[in-house]
Amino acid sequence: MPLPNSIKVGALVYQVRVVDEIPVDGGNASGQWLYASGEIQVSRSRNPTLAEQREVVLHEALHVIDEALGIGLRERQITALGHALNALLADNPRL
Repeated sequence: MPLPNSIKVGALVYQVRVVDEIPVDGGNASGQWLYASGEIQVSRSRNPTLAEQREVVLHEALHVIDEALGIGLRERQITALGHALNALLADNPRL
């Protein structure tokens, strides 16, 4: 199943776009959430497989949730949660 064109997180809908690269701070990011435009971008060059792209969307959605709820998670916590939730959903497709 391909990536969705958009995802809804809370009351807001975020467009999902796969782009070639995401230049950030002299390097390239795997993904990013653009608050102002309501967009989640996924780097095709850093995440060539659909499974990797899905994990990036989940990771960026966790950033949205963290910000909306004021939780204050660190990047390593977001990454760990993203890996764990991605595995949970992959291992339990009916969930």
